[in-house]
Amino acid sequence: MTDTPEPRAPGSDPARDIIGAPTIYLFLFLCGVATMGVELTAVRLLAPHFGTSTIVWTNVICVILVALSFGFLAGGAVADRRPDASALSALSLAAGLVLLVVPVVGPWVATEAVPDDVPIESGYASLLASSLVVAAALFAPPVFLLGATTPVAYRLLVRDLPRAGRRLGVGATAATFGGIAGTYLPTLWLVPWLGTRRTLWAMAVVALVAAAIARLGARRAAAAAGAAAVGYLLSSGSPGRIGDAPIEERETRYQYLAVREAPDGARTLTANEGRTGFQSAFVPGQVLSGGRYFDLFNVFAAKASAPGGPLRVLVLGFAGGTAAREIVHFFSPDRDVRIDGVEIDPAAVDLGRRHLGLAEGVLRHVRLFHEDARTFVNRGPGPYELAIVDVYAHDVFIPFQIASLEFFEALRRALAPEGLLVVNASVFVPDAPPLDRLASTVARAFGEVARYPIEHSQNVLLVAAKSGQVGPILLSRPALPPGLEGVGRAFRPDRCRVIPADALVEPLTDDRSPLEMETDALLRRLSRSIERSGP
Repeated sequence: MTDTPEPRAPGSDPARDIIGAPTIYLFLFLCGVATMGVELTAVRLLAPHFGTSTIVWTNVICVILVALSFGFLAGGAVADRRPDASALSALSLAAGLVLLVVPVVGPWVATEAVPDDVPIESGYASLLASSLVVAAALFAPPVFLLGATTPVAYRLLVRDLPRAGRRLGVGATAATFGGIAGTYLPTLWLVPWLGTRRTLWAMAVVALVAAAIARLGARRAAAAAGAAAVGYLLSSGSPGRIGDAPIEERETRYQYLAVREAPDGARTLTANEGRTGFQSAFVPGQVLSGGRYFDLFNVFAAKASAPGGPLRVLVLGFAGGTAAREIVHFFSPDRDVRIDGVEIDPAAVDLGRRHLGLAEGVLRHVRLFHEDARTFVNRGPGPYELAIVDVYAHDVFIPFQIASLEFFEALRRALAPEGLLVVNASVFVPDAPPLDRLASTVARAFGEVARYPIEHSQNVLLVAAKSGQVGPILLSRPALPPGLEGVGRAFRPDRCRVIPADALVEPLTDDRSPLEMETDALLRRLSRSIERSGP
């Protein structure tokens, strides 16, 4: 039996199409970097428009997996017809060229899919569907092309049949380690330093370098890589939103942040999609936030501490420092005020300094901890007269680890004997199942909890006491510092609804926490209801 020469495309140069195994290993490594880099950065490009909820992540992951699968199928057909370096190079080149376009058209496509002025409660279903469509339109083509390179590269590796198994094993290892590098590089370095747009261009450069290596060899490809790197470093960094001009925006390791200014001059700090909520608020020339829920934290600070005594406050979700700024202003003149502020994203605090009135005089009373709120509470800090929980991973979702029975039990241990807990919960309708579930969890940990709805707002404050009896504390009327008289009059204890620990709703736990799923279902129902009711 004789060997049959492998077919070649007409006009191809056999000498030029010869590619060694080490070059193919390097090629697979770079394609692994580009593929995972695109997947991790895709969510960041979509975040200003769709957020980073589990559903958005699921949509992106599914798009990547489907694109890779069909790429493998198409690449297998190419490998059977034309198993040479030119085909390998052409696929990677096409992927790199498509990736160069994605950061340019991506924000425009996402903005057109869901306009920024659509309220989340009325357009939530379309928001989730649009995130899938936009993710597929932007990221399926380049990932499909990158996936198609794998069968061609493997086909080239098995030309030497006696060593085929070993070569395929090394090739798979190179691709996997490339994927690992592509996972860490955007998350830890590229996005925080360069921004989302430049990171995607960097992945395009990686794909183009892989194409050059397959076609030209490693040495000549190095010169092309240098030229391409200069090009993407000179480009613009943040994708932002088309038609939107925030005062300042940041791409951080954790999220997309923006400081926005309303026509009346009020400023807010928003994270990711920022369609409904905000992390901090500031009205230039004022201390209070203009009737927002932050102002009521001062009332609870007075109720939780003895007049003239020390006031120790824990703020989980410090963000731009609105709560700390108000408490320090009103209580520090005649009280020893100490605040522990926990904020996982240092950029949020920096934006507070720059644009939201977080002055150094305030920060002298604050110890900042840049870590996850749950890990901080697990260390057993305290004691605190007041603990504020204002943590959101996305626009409307509280992280499950910050909403479990175990978390609130640990937080209760961190309170002083007469201490109070205040949790900011964002809801869209009264008696929403996610709110019932969260309130029941707090009640189980503290004995009872009071639900206080904020007028003209989607926010509800959950208030609990270390003593287990929150009702008498809410009815108390301690003297408020000058400047808080209006806030004190606006607080109406009769609007509170006290929920006992034996509420029938199952509490959330570290083991089982369907909070995000229930919030997602609520928003879907609201969206469908509004659509049926019409304009």
